[in-house]
Amino acid sequence: MLCAISGEVPEVPVVSTKTGHIFEKRLILKYIAENGTCPVTGAELAEGDLVEIQQGNPTGRPKIPSMTSIPALLSTFQDEWDAVMLETFKLKQQYQQVRQELAQALYQNDASCRVIARLIKERDAARDALTNIQSQMPGGPVPHGGDAMQVESEAPPADAAPAQAQSTDATEGFTDEIRKIIKDTAGTLCKGRKKRKVPAELTSAADIAQFLNVATVPSMHSSTKPGVTCLAVDRSGELVLTGGEDAVAQVYHIDQGQILAVLKGHNGRINDVTWLGQTEAASQDVILSAGTDKTVRVWHATDAESPEYACIHTIQAHHSEVVALTVHPSRELFVSASRQGSWVLHRASSGAPLAAMQAGEGVAFNCAQFHPDGVILAAGTQAGTIPIWNIKDQTLLATLAGHQGAVTALAFSENGYYLASAGEDYAVYIWDLRSQSQAHVLTLDNESGTAPQALTFDHSGSYLVVAGVDIRIFQVKGWTELAVFDDNAGPVTGIQFVDPLARTLVASSLDRTLRFYAMPS
Repeated sequence: MLCAISGEVPEVPVVSTKTGHIFEKRLILKYIAENGTCPVTGAELAEGDLVEIQQGNPTGRPKIPSMTSIPALLSTFQDEWDAVMLETFKLKQQYQQVRQELAQALYQNDASCRVIARLIKERDAARDALTNIQSQMPGGPVPHGGDAMQVESEAPPADAAPAQAQSTDATEGFTDEIRKIIKDTAGTLCKGRKKRKVPAELTSAADIAQFLNVATVPSMHSSTKPGVTCLAVDRSGELVLTGGEDAVAQVYHIDQGQILAVLKGHNGRINDVTWLGQTEAASQDVILSAGTDKTVRVWHATDAESPEYACIHTIQAHHSEVVALTVHPSRELFVSASRQGSWVLHRASSGAPLAAMQAGEGVAFNCAQFHPDGVILAAGTQAGTIPIWNIKDQTLLATLAGHQGAVTALAFSENGYYLASAGEDYAVYIWDLRSQSQAHVLTLDNESGTAPQALTFDHSGSYLVVAGVDIRIFQVKGWTELAVFDDNAGPVTGIQFVDPLARTLVASSLDRTLRFYAMPS
């Protein structure tokens, strides 16, 4: 007794009263529900036309006749295997299709990101071009001496706070007196610069090429936290001021060959030091130092005959480490710049803040430098740009862009026309301030992994010195490399000519040494 549909022994057999055929009940009910006819004869058939056949107690589901032999079992397994392989093949096809679709989506996303980045870069370039055009309009800014047109206003810095000095708590503000100091100083220096000629006694390029290490001062600062991080030579050319990783500053007398004073007070690495120059309030040169403890300290000799210095002002004008100090040519003002992208203009005599500026959210400063005329201030940023401000009205004049890494050092040429910038892209850019464009690019060796850390022009603007993994002296305009010194055991962090005639060059290094280079005697 076999089912007319499946050809197998039915579990619940039923018989059609119309046709007499036997079916598996569940199969015929499904067929009738879909078609309403007999699957064998095609005659109309309803569920009421079926009669269930009574059978004895079954011991189990009957075996399929085709599964009663080994060859039949192998054939069944083969069919099942083939079905599994076909299903796997289809899944692999779907997988490859999904991978292709995902790859296409990722490519489109990457292309979109590149387009967006290019558009942002073009937008920034257009803004810079607009700023440059506005700054060159009639009545616009000039590199030195003149008044500057406002190009972009800046909000007060987020990390600027009133200075706290040991001698005064006054906050003076930017008054007409300060503007007059800046204007008068710029006018005087600009006129004098036009008449000044390169001195005949200036060290020649041939003599520069013969410079040697004529003296080395080892073991500067502490060996516990080794390294000289910065230096400055006073106006007399007799004293070298250094700052170190050990949080102290030292005054070294060149002719006497000894350290005259050790200035202690900072609570972290000193990032920059400078001589303020003689002022009305001081008979001797005043020292400025700034460090990672977020303070600027003003040091004054205890008396005219004493080589000791005392801290007379501790200025807390920033909420992040102070990375740069630069003194205005009038010697009555100075600027401190912080890592968080703010600079503050101070009065030298009191340390009181006169003006403050924030470069923008996310901007970080590495260095800052006054123009020789004192009208504009430039800063080097982590983003590789160089914003330039007019100090008189605290407006942004221009932003120089070109470096592919952070700007690590700046130096203005004494003639007022050129600005040199060094960056982590192992390049030194020479910017012509008159056209706000690149006049030249010096590409340095990048195999050492040490980017240039310091730059300086000589007083006449005839030579540029680049310091980093080594020291290189270039002749300006032709940009010929005159000399290379690589006798340092650590990165060179500071460099400066000792005298206006470029007869001696002094350098500081993280190997705790001062080195002097000059013509051999």
